[in-house]
Amino acid sequence: MNSNMKMEVKIKALPADGNLLAIAGIKFNDCLVVDGFHIVNGTNGLFVGMPSTVNANGNYRDVVFPVTAEFREELTTAVLEGYYAAVQRAVRVLEGN
Repeated sequence: MNSNMKMEVKIKALPADGNLLAIAGIKFNDCLVVDGFHIVNGTNGLFVGMPSTVNANGNYRDVVFPVTAEFREELTTAVLEGYYAAVQRAVRVLEGN
């Protein structure tokens, strides 16, 4: 599936502290921004957690989520590409390039 949806990803880097590597926001088609996507280093590699909230029982519940597996893959790819690009920019800055 290629939804042809424009997704502009902004990464907010976090200090390496546990498995949470960064938080991202996505602007969809220059119309809607959703913040709170989590880039997590899990047991099977990096994955993208959806924005969530904590309910009265202390359990997390996603408040935004893809409806189809195809769009989840497209969304995950966009967020991880944005994360890798942010990491590369940070490395260049640290190297003085």
